[in-house]
Amino acid sequence: MKTKLIISAILIFAASFMGSASAPKRMLTMYDQLGRKLMMPVKAEEEAEVFPFDSKMEFNRYRSSEVNRTFDLSGITKPEAEINDIPCDLGNIFMQTTK
Repeated sequence: MKTKLIISAILIFAASFMGSASAPKRMLTMYDQLGRKLMMPVKAEEEAEVFPFDSKMEFNRYRSSEVNRTFDLSGITKPEAEINDIPCDLGNIFMQTTK
């Protein structure tokens, strides 16, 4: 029950800070636990610049090149020794049955 109360209080405080910060050309004022006052000017967000290319397509191209990259580990690994498919003992058995 206490956690619901604490979470509700945090949400109310956060909403009050965001509400006062949303107005342009104002000062955002916050107080810490020791009673010190922090004032920050609030600046309206400006529109971001438009890229001269399709950013989503470029992101997908870069991501696919990263995902599909192959690693050549032949320089740092030893080549595997050739494996005889039939062990020595079985080879002798096959030779005896065919005679």
